[in-house]
Amino acid sequence: MREVKAAARKQEAENAKQRERQEDITERIERITWEHGENPKKPTTINKLTKLKFKGAICIRSSTEPGFTDKIIKKYKNKKICFVPEFLRERCAKKDFLYNHNLLAVGTRDKKVFNLIKKTHGKLPKNTIKLRPTEAEILKYYINVYASMRVTFANIFYEISKNFKCNYNNILKSYIKTGRGSPEMYLKVNKNLRGYAGICLPKDTVAIISLIKKLKLNFDLIKSIDSDNKKFKKTVFKGMRFN
Repeated sequence: MREVKAAARKQEAENAKQRERQEDITERIERITWEHGENPKKPTTINKLTKLKFKGAICIRSSTEPGFTDKIIKKYKNKKICFVPEFLRERCAKKDFLYNHNLLAVGTRDKKVFNLIKKTHGKLPKNTIKLRPTEAEILKYYINVYASMRVTFANIFYEISKNFKCNYNNILKSYIKTGRGSPEMYLKVNKNLRGYAGICLPKDTVAIISLIKKLKLNFDLIKSIDSDNKKFKKTVFKGMRFN
């Protein structure tokens, strides 16, 4: 009888360990991508997870208004909600994630959440950094809007070069060799490679224009990026959505 009870206890202990392992795996792999167009005032995904009593980390990945993640953490009293911006190009997201994973930025104040997200990404990221949620949200915009600016800037100089019958590529290659232009991403221009399009860059550029207006900041640079880009033919690569 004692042997039976001991075996039962051992089995129960094993079952408990298995549940813990499964919970840990779930926490490591569960990520919630904030779908474009979901109303930030009514975060239905997080509502559903809360009702399901989800215990894992919830990573918001797509652009949100700065301060949004902190509001959600406070609203749901859940420190496992964090902002983990993705820096993937839509047309080659898998390749970027696996081979060009230069930075994993985790917007959280919780060290355990940071370590958990870091662990899930394994050795793929070349660099990992812990930021406050709002810092990570701004970083996402910083990267995309800066890319928008580079595309527009390059297109303007392409037009200037054409006017003087100069080869823009020669100018770009020379600029890169100064060491100030690395990487050259978003600076290439030719007759088939012109203004930015797709979803991310246009969406985030317009969002920052709206934010600047909301904050009553008297700056026109980002607005001019959007208006000038509209003067160029849009470039849509295979695999990109066109808005």
